[in-house]
Amino acid sequence: MNNSAIPVAAMPAKKFSLNTNQKAFLLFLLILGTVLLVWEVGARMGWFSQLMPSASATLKDFWWWISNPFFDYGPNDRGIGWLLLTSLRRVLLGFAIGSAIAIPLGILIGLSEVVSRAVDPFIQILKPVSPLAWLPLGLGLLKNSESTALFVIAITSIWPTLINTKFGVSHVDQSYLDVTRTLGTSRKGNDNLPISFQNLL
Repeated sequence: MNNSAIPVAAMPAKKFSLNTNQKAFLLFLLILGTVLLVWEVGARMGWFSQLMPSASATLKDFWWWISNPFFDYGPNDRGIGWLLLTSLRRVLLGFAIGSAIAIPLGILIGLSEVVSRAVDPFIQILKPVSPLAWLPLGLGLLKNSESTALFVIAITSIWPTLINTKFGVSHVDQSYLDVTRTLGTSRKGNDNLPISFQNLL
């Protein structure tokens, strides 16, 4: 039977339905609206401390900070744009310092199973230390907030970089190493290493 001959009224109506993402977004808006409403009413009715601003005042100030990101009224009164750029610079520089330390160490450690097992306890002890725990140590040693920030970022980034570099080097396919030796390259890749360290390898 030809489908075109079926009357339009007989065709089943397509039901309107929302997918999971749309439902989640609507629920998010509902929760957000409820929180803002309770916040606004509570601040105006005195339910909270007088130090707590209303939701409307907070959103107004938030919009001012977003729309004026690059003002500079002194070292302690700068726009959020300058603060963001400063933080990004610290993160990139700190990560570069950490990588400059971790990658060579990871390569050297990954070349020797003996060295890897000897160093692993130190890594397992220092890796779980929270960045906040390094903060007072950095301030005590460096006595400078900028240097301390770089120290904390660098030492925090060292452990995952070191572990992944060591893992990658130690799991290189043996056939690749055989090819490099065939081409005249030593297993260590550097014949200028100290003799004492080469013996460990």
